[in-house]
Amino acid sequence: GVRMVDRERLWTILATEAVYLIWKLRCERVIQNEGREFTNAEIENKWFATINRRLALDRWATAPFLEKKAKDPEEVEATWSVILENTNCLPPNWV
Repeated sequence: GVRMVDRERLWTILATEAVYLIWKLRCERVIQNEGREFTNAEIENKWFATINRRLALDRWATAPFLEKKAKDPEEVEATWSVILENTNCLPPNWV
């Protein structure tokens, strides 16, 4: 079949962020919280914060002052629009 590059890129982002978050949660639980388990709400909040930070980073990486190193805004939009809610309410140049 045809490769879906944008979805592959998103999958890579989500998988790596998830693995890193799991590692961070384990370290925090063992070292800071003396073994206390996280609640589902805490885990969900940390996940959404992680993904929101990554989206913000990708948006920032499209800044014109980065010149040649800047990411393509269309690439960022194509990557993230799959999982964003209410994309019809976003302004035209939300990236």
